[in-house]
Amino acid sequence: MKKVLVVLCAMLVLAWAVPGGANAGVGVEAKCGVGKPQKRPAKMNFFCGDNGMYATSIRWRTWGQKRIKGFGTIWWNTCDPFCGASNWDHGPGKLTLYRKVRCWGHLYEYSRLRVKAYGGPTVRVPLTTC
Repeated sequence: MKKVLVVLCAMLVLAWAVPGGANAGVGVEAKCGVGKPQKRPAKMNFFCGDNGMYATSIRWRTWGQKRIKGFGTIWWNTCDPFCGASNWDHGPGKLTLYRKVRCWGHLYEYSRLRVKAYGGPTVRVPLTTC
C-alpha cells in the first residue's frame, strides 16, 4: 500500500512539473479576447483589428504538445482592389500552434501561430495570451 501511494504521488508531481503533461490545461485565444481560451477550437480569428484572416472547420491532430498541427479552411481578404472592399478568398490550409506560455497554476496557452493557406498567403501571428 505504501509503494502504491509513493508511485501515485510521483505521478502527480511529474504531471504538474512537465508542461503539457496534463493536456487539458492548454488553451489558445481563438476569439480576439472575447471569452476564455479554448481547447481544440473549430474556428479561429487571427487578425483581430481588421478581421483580415480566419479559419473554420479546423481539425487538430493532437493537443497539448510543444507544437501542434491542425487543418481547416483558411479565409483571407485579398485586398483587391483595396482592403476595405472586403473581397474574400478561401481554401484548405494548415495551422501550427507553438510556444506555450504558462499562465497560472497548471494552465498554459499557445502564443504563436503559423498559417499556411494552400494557394494563398502564409503568415506568422503572435497570439494574445494571459
